[in-house]
Amino acid sequence: MNGGFKFKSLLLAGTLSLISPLPGKCQPFQAQYPIYEDVDGYAVLSLLLGRHYDHTSPALQVYALTIGDKGAISLSDKACRNRIPKELESARTDFEQKNRVRMRLVNHFSVAPAYKLLEKPEVLVLPPIAPGDQELRIEDRRPFYAVSAVGFYQSRTRAIARVDVYCGPECYSGGYYLLKKNSKGWILLEGSPVCEAIA
Repeated sequence: MNGGFKFKSLLLAGTLSLISPLPGKCQPFQAQYPIYEDVDGYAVLSLLLGRHYDHTSPALQVYALTIGDKGAISLSDKACRNRIPKELESARTDFEQKNRVRMRLVNHFSVAPAYKLLEKPEVLVLPPIAPGDQELRIEDRRPFYAVSAVGFYQSRTRAIARVDVYCGPECYSGGYYLLKKNSKGWILLEGSPVCEAIA
């Protein structure tokens, strides 16, 4: 990753609160949040998730809600806001407006690997240790991804999106990706991602 903000793992707790188990049992999960339906947004997020996939893991695990703009990194922080180019100012404003409300993701991604939309990470359950066996445990560290709604420039040729990756109990990285659209599709701008947090 490019240079950015690095935070101690203590900040991970605040960021993990963004993907805590979803609240409320009195109504179905589907009814609690509006659906994220932006076709261009899914195209951008599919590109970014595809870049993270290492082609050796099982299906991508993706958090079922957009994550908003809270936690260890935020565009509301002046130091982070100053990292956004002037040409993306309206996309930043659009990003902040869209991410005031969390939305439910649906299966509109076009990412190449298989993926699952989950309320929480799947946990590998290991068999019990047999008497006399050496106790050797290898922790399941399949990455768990969380994404924001995508902010766009008025012409929808510039975009900002956030992707967070949780790779273990104290393993996290996240940042804001800046993109532009050309005749072939979406590409990352130089220096992207910005405002990175790593634990």
